[in-house]
Amino acid sequence: QAGPDGGQDADQAKAAVKKAEAGGEGQTGKMLMLDVDDDKRSKTTKRAIPTPNIPEPMPPQLAFMFTKISPEQKMYMWNIYTLIFVLECLDVVLYWALLKYGPMVGITFG
Repeated sequence: QAGPDGGQDADQAKAAVKKAEAGGEGQTGKMLMLDVDDDKRSKTTKRAIPTPNIPEPMPPQLAFMFTKISPEQKMYMWNIYTLIFVLECLDVVLYWALLKYGPMVGITFG
């Protein structure tokens, strides 16, 4: 059985829910509560609450798209995006330096 996000961690999710219920932490915060009417529509916007279109049974080649990202993966992605941002900023500085000092060292454009 797949987990709530389609991943293979259903047992861990069930254990966390049981632990939270046993510890009295079963109440969700106000941010996570859905305020819906009898037709399962939002009371504020009158729109239907979206449901994920997860295939059942989950094909093995698609399971990675529905699994949660681990903290290590989040940090890796953060480092890569930071590297890309810094390189783009350095590109602007390098372009300015080439325009200003390029002719002195023999680098010209056009």
